[in-house]
Amino acid sequence: MPGEPYEYAEWKRCRVNLDYHLEIAKHYYSVPHNLVHQEVETRITRKTVEIFLRGKRVASHLRSTLPHRPTTIPEHMPSSHRRYRDWTHERIRSEAAKVGPDADTLIGVILRSRPHPQQGFRSAIGILGLVKRYGRERVDAACARALLLNARSYKSVAAILKNGTDRTAPPTEERLSSSTPTSVGEATTTDQEIMVLIHPTVDRLRALGLTARADTLAELQNNPEAAEMPHADCSASSWIARSPPATTAASRAA
Repeated sequence: MPGEPYEYAEWKRCRVNLDYHLEIAKHYYSVPHNLVHQEVETRITRKTVEIFLRGKRVASHLRSTLPHRPTTIPEHMPSSHRRYRDWTHERIRSEAAKVGPDADTLIGVILRSRPHPQQGFRSAIGILGLVKRYGRERVDAACARALLLNARSYKSVAAILKNGTDRTAPPTEERLSSSTPTSVGEATTTDQEIMVLIHPTVDRLRALGLTARADTLAELQNNPEAAEMPHADCSASSWIARSPPATTAASRAA
């Protein structure tokens, strides 16, 4: 009799993805990075996943049931990736949140847009590294501009900061500001036209924690006479022009 009970195993042919991982039951297992695009055979048991190339075992992992997560052996990583191995998805998101809401949103988009989360680590960590040179406020503003431009890379954010465009109003804000009435007589028509933007702006202000300003905007909609008050801060158009537009990071992330 054999010393150990028979272990049932399944065999499956897989092709190694660009990120040197392959998928087994919605989990990702690493192989040596020089095997990218190679076709391999996997032996899958209840406890292990073994990977073979032309009959030679090239990797072995304990089997995991966590969906859409990686199991990565550091030695399988190219040298350019090893310096990021101490970074986890949770650590990156935590550091991004410290920079600001738009940085957190952009980095979340970058990580979700890659087939494998670790493919986005390099861009995400690069964006976080820009804080040392430009500061949190400017990096967060650059991330907001990148979201408006649908740019999802470190190079895009770095270019925005280098060119100083993070310090200028985005095109949407510029158009809204240019439509702000210059006199009380012009305010009535303009406020009525722009009132349709109040709901997205109120939601954006609440998301940013500016509850008082959000309540004031909501009151302007419910009481149109308030928009005709002579004080500049009471016109709906001045509030809209100074408030973050509805097409900023928060609404794009939703």
